[in-house]
Amino acid sequence: MGQCHVMCDACTGVHKGGAAWHCKTDNVDLCDSCKISHEKSGKCNIVSYVSKFRENLNENPNVEKEIECPISFLRDVGNAGQDKAWILGSRSEDIKLVDYNGKEIRSVKLSKQPLRLAVSHDRKSIYLTVIGENSILKIDAKSGKIKRLFSTEDYDPIAVGACRSGEILVCLYNSKDTAGKVVKYSESGKVILEIEYDQYKRRVYTKPAYIIENANGGICVSDYNRHEVILMTKNGEHEFTYDGNKARDIVEKFTPEGIAADSRGNYLVADYWNNTIHVIKENGAFVCCLSLGKIATPTGITVDDKDRIWVCEFGTDSGKVKVIPYLK
Repeated sequence: MGQCHVMCDACTGVHKGGAAWHCKTDNVDLCDSCKISHEKSGKCNIVSYVSKFRENLNENPNVEKEIECPISFLRDVGNAGQDKAWILGSRSEDIKLVDYNGKEIRSVKLSKQPLRLAVSHDRKSIYLTVIGENSILKIDAKSGKIKRLFSTEDYDPIAVGACRSGEILVCLYNSKDTAGKVVKYSESGKVILEIEYDQYKRRVYTKPAYIIENANGGICVSDYNRHEVILMTKNGEHEFTYDGNKARDIVEKFTPEGIAADSRGNYLVADYWNNTIHVIKENGAFVCCLSLGKIATPTGITVDDKDRIWVCEFGTDSGKVKVIPYLK
């Protein structure tokens, strides 16, 4: 599964060219060949395909707020609404709810170190994976009560995502077979959907690390070992694979960690070693990299109700979450 390309709207026949241009006048995407013929047809306002999306983005946004958190070496963050977020780190057995100023509002202590979290869409629950425990946990956001939902048996649960339907997405990894898969469960542990192989019987994932559901029910995953972001439809069919190594300004190997989606359908992917955030469209097309030099070793990422990024930095002793408004 290779890098996705946006197809030309003007090409005829089965084999269409990759779109590199966009005509604002006619609202069509064009390949190099069709751009030439399209220009001859009349007055058109043609821009590069990427420029079409960059117009509404600030590629080098300022950090609006740097939140000093009560947990260091942060690994994940989840939007709790009203300028609050749930956080967890690699040096603590607690997950904490903090406000925009870093004030601790609530803390829940676990028996083992948490690995990833996902906040339910109604924000009443937090789902968790825990290191060394092959089960999914649920925490009541108000009372802090912990409930063990179901076992993942021989697979280690790495990451968890919340569906609008109330179902749960889980990234699973088997260290013995060095193989991963994604499973959608009901809260009772019933398997709704399992994604392990594509239509050609090839493994889709090696070590899936973070996971979200998009607005259409699609399943977007960052794979740590493949160094790719993979989107599957709600039925488990392949949509695109994004290889961030082809993005500009990338020095180190693309290392995707947390994923988030904004209200415009953009995916935001934390790139750990390159200290940046990739913005890609819903079809897998690269748009830009954000905040180069302004964030360090980003891991978890979420988008709040104002379309601001909340990204946590792993490599800081103080435990920082940075809030970044990036849309114009």
